[in-house]
Amino acid sequence: MKDPFSIFLTQDPQFPYIKFSQLLSGYAYYKNYRLNLLTQQREDVFIDHFLKECEKIKFNNPFEKPRVMHLFYELQHILYSTDVNDDCLLAIDLTYTDAEYLKELKGGACHIKNISDVCFHDYEKKFNKGYKELLAGNCYQFNLTEKFEFSINTTDPLSIMGSLWKTPNARAPYGHASFIPSINKFYLSNSPESLFELSKKGQQFCIRTRPIKGTIANENNSNQNWKRLLKSEKDRAELYMITDLMRNDLSRIQKPNARVIKKRSRLFVPGLIHQYSLIEAFLDSTINLFEIIKSLFPGGSITGAPKKRVLEILQKLEKRDRGFYCGSTILLYKKIMASSINIRSAEINLKNNKLYYSSGGGITLLSTAEQEYQETLRKLESFTKLFV
Repeated sequence: MKDPFSIFLTQDPQFPYIKFSQLLSGYAYYKNYRLNLLTQQREDVFIDHFLKECEKIKFNNPFEKPRVMHLFYELQHILYSTDVNDDCLLAIDLTYTDAEYLKELKGGACHIKNISDVCFHDYEKKFNKGYKELLAGNCYQFNLTEKFEFSINTTDPLSIMGSLWKTPNARAPYGHASFIPSINKFYLSNSPESLFELSKKGQQFCIRTRPIKGTIANENNSNQNWKRLLKSEKDRAELYMITDLMRNDLSRIQKPNARVIKKRSRLFVPGLIHQYSLIEAFLDSTINLFEIIKSLFPGGSITGAPKKRVLEILQKLEKRDRGFYCGSTILLYKKIMASSINIRSAEINLKNNKLYYSSGGGITLLSTAEQEYQETLRKLESFTKLFV
């Protein structure tokens, strides 16, 4: 299998997958150049070109050709005018000609094996450094993440997706994948979280975002566990901070009056219960994609508050690129105008059979290192146990 494609989960139980294929154009963007994914040639085109392309994208008419955009977490350096490595992948822009609904994904068995762990001692040192930033008043919440490495017995994308999504309960609302053999990458996301959804309402557009903050294990009694989560002062504060941040981010797009529609709603994912908020605003018909990206990206739930300051703090704490993880994937097809936040997401290197997965959580003054470390491991297990 050599041709690139992307697959997204649908809400149709009869045809749970939609596959986009026959790449019309594809580019991987770096700071000062891009790679043409059809010709595999390096071109002297800067990342600014991609952002200008986003500025041209408006939403008044349906999108006839499927367009998939992967925004990598480090794109925030360009948006906030901070330094980024010249060879850091910032965005992938794929336009396809074909779309096909699928009943199933046929492939062999896929197994993964953990070959790197994050010890509590190392996690605690980062936690303590970040906690000092909270005590100093430099931030109110920061989202600390860790990276894990696995070996994988196959690089067949259908086998990997088929194993992850073999049961309907395992399929997250914003699950998707892109197979890009020309750069030896397969990007896989089982994300339950939305950065934005756009829908036309008369002469305006309604934009909604659903930040997730607050997690509890859910192995037995879901109602009892949900009640425990609702009683958690720490989880409530975590969600309210990010809800307010995202309400403010929405209001920055065109100065609309964003409002909170839901607070502390329940969301089930494998082995976990999350709480989330729903926030909406109305935009006029002149809105373009760049205006939305500039105001919302990266999502506040995977950074913290205040966003710009936390991005600087996280860079010092984590000392690595997050890449596809904690970035966002945008799908523009027909009347679908939506973007995920890529949590529960993995990057597979097709050359060395390695799967890289990251997880983490929001830290406030009410957090403890042990509790946050255990939450990081639970979110790791929520993804990896689907391959068993």
